[in-house]
Amino acid sequence: MKIMLITLPFFNPAEPPGQLALLKSLWQQEQPECTVIAFDANIDFLNYVLRGDYLRERLAAFSATKPSARQLTRARRACLQIERAQAALGSAEGYRSLGRYLAFVNCLNDALRLVFATHPELAISLSNFRLLPFAAVDLANNLRFASQSPYPPFDDWCTGRLFPKIEQHRPEIIAFSLTYLSQLFPTLLVAARLKARFPKIVRIIGGGLINCYRSRPRQSLSLLGALFDWIIFGRAKELGSAIPWSWLLRPRKIAAKINPFLETSDLMPDLPAPDYGDFDLSSYFSPVPTLPYATSLGCYWSRCAFCPDAGRSPHISGSRELARNLKKTLLSYPGALFHFTDPAVPPTNMEIIADVFAGQGASYYSFVRFESCFEDAALIRRLSSSGCRMLQFGLESASERLLSLSQKGIDLRRAERILALSAQEKILNYVYLLFGLPSETEQDRNQSLEFIIRNHHTVHFINPSLMNLPIGSPMEREPERFFIDQTYELATELATANGSGGLADEDDGEDQEGKSQAGPHQEAKRAGSPFSLYKGFISQGENTRVSARRFLEKVFFPHPLVASIMRHDPPFFRAAHALFFGPLKW
Repeated sequence: MKIMLITLPFFNPAEPPGQLALLKSLWQQEQPECTVIAFDANIDFLNYVLRGDYLRERLAAFSATKPSARQLTRARRACLQIERAQAALGSAEGYRSLGRYLAFVNCLNDALRLVFATHPELAISLSNFRLLPFAAVDLANNLRFASQSPYPPFDDWCTGRLFPKIEQHRPEIIAFSLTYLSQLFPTLLVAARLKARFPKIVRIIGGGLINCYRSRPRQSLSLLGALFDWIIFGRAKELGSAIPWSWLLRPRKIAAKINPFLETSDLMPDLPAPDYGDFDLSSYFSPVPTLPYATSLGCYWSRCAFCPDAGRSPHISGSRELARNLKKTLLSYPGALFHFTDPAVPPTNMEIIADVFAGQGASYYSFVRFESCFEDAALIRRLSSSGCRMLQFGLESASERLLSLSQKGIDLRRAERILALSAQEKILNYVYLLFGLPSETEQDRNQSLEFIIRNHHTVHFINPSLMNLPIGSPMEREPERFFIDQTYELATELATANGSGGLADEDDGEDQEGKSQAGPHQEAKRAGSPFSLYKGFISQGENTRVSARRFLEKVFFPHPLVASIMRHDPPFFRAAHALFFGPLKW
C-alpha cells in the first residue's frame, strides 16, 4: 500500500515540515508493508509560482486590471529581481547585512502578492493567507470558494506539479496534514481538485489544527466530509499503529453509515528519528539546511491558564532513545541547524542535546522555560559550546501578579539571571510577550516594558502579541476565576499572527503592510463559527486588548531601547532567521 503525506501552503518556508518527517518515519516503522511518500507542497508551490517566467505571465494578467503606477512598478521590480532574491535567501549571501536581507525578503513578498494580484478576495503575504471578506474560520465559505472558483496559481501548480507526482507514485491514500489556519483554504482547494481528478483515492485529514477540535461537537467539522473520507484526531506518534489502513480503503458507498471520524488513543511508544529523505533541503529559504526536531509532544509544564492544552499529559522521549536518534540524525546531516520544536524542551532533554551535539559541528535553537537548572553557568557553557545559538523564552509578562494568575511558574529574578548567563555565553535570547491578559492594567504593562529596558543588553529579540482567549483553555472554561466578565465571538480570525510589522496579533492579524485591518481601537463581533479557535473577552468592564494595543503603539514600540531591539527582528520569518542577525550574529 502507498500513502502520500502532504502539507499545503502557507507556513514558514525556511525548513521542511517536521510533522511529515516524523509521520513518515513512524508509519514506515509501525507498518513496514506501507510505502510512505512525504510531500512538502508548501515549498514546492512557492518555488513553482516564484519563477521568473511564471511571474511574467501573472504580471501580464495583473497589468490588464489597470493597477496603479506604484503597484505596477513594485510588481515589475519583483519580476526582475526574484531569481536573485531566491538564490540569496537560500545561501549566505542574503544574510550578510540586514539591509540586503530586507530587500530580498520584500522582493519575495511582492512576488507572492503578484501571483495572486488578480484575486482581491485573497489576503496574501509570506506570513498570512486567507479568503476575504470571510474569517479564516468560516468553513462554509472557504469550502464554497475552494470547490467552485478557479484559482490559476493553484490550478497551474496542480497541473504542472501535483498531478504528475500523484500519477508517478499512484498512492491509495492521500493524508493531508493541516496545522495552521493559513493552510485551510489551500488545503480545501487542493482536496477539491484531487477529488475531481482522482476520485478513487481515499483522502484523509488530520494534524494540529484538526486536533484543536478534538473536544468539540463532531457536527462542527461535518462540512469537511464533502472533501475528505476520514477526519482523524490524534497526535502524530499515535497514528502509526492505530489507523486500520486497509479498513479505510473500503468504499464509502458501502460503509455510508460509518462515522467518518477516527480518534486514536494517547498511548505511544518512543518517538523515532524523523525521516527527511523526501525533502530537498537546499530548496528552502535558509543559508544552512534546517531540520525541525521534536524531543517531546505536548508541553511538560502544561499549566498555563491561557493554553488550550493545559492539563494534557505530554509524551517525552526516553533518554536513551533520544540520544540514539539524535546521533543517527547528526550522522546523516552533518553541519545542519536543528530547530527543536517542543513547546518547551524539558531540561533533561537539553542536557542530552548538549552531550550529543558536543564536537559535532552542528547548531541548534529551541524554546525553554526559565527553570532553575539554567542558572547553572556550567550548563549554559555546555549548551553554547555544543552549538546552541538561540534560546526562546515565553515570558509573557513581567507582572508578578499576572504571572501568578496565568500560572506561568516564572520567577522574574531568576529569568534575568538566566538571560544574563545566556548572553554572556553568546547565546541569543528571543523573548515572547503577551499583552492584553485578563485584568491587565497599565501598571502591569509598564512592568513588562521596564523588564525589557532593564535587560536590553541581554534581550536580543522581542515578539509581542495581543491575547485572545483560546477556546478550551482554563481561562475560557472558568472565566470568573480569571476576572473575565463575558466572552464573545471575534469578527476576524486571520491565518497567522506574525506579519511584517512588530505586533503579532492572535486573531485579527495584519494586512500586507503590517497594520491592523480592524482598526486599533475596534473589536467587532459576529455570529460564532464552529471553526473558531479564540474568543474575545471583557475583563473587569474593560476590553484589555484595546488598552494593550494603545499602550504598544503609543508607549512600548516608540521607546528607543525597544525600537533598537526590534530593528533586528527579520520580518515574516521571525525566529527562523533571527539567529543570523542580532548583536551576537552567528
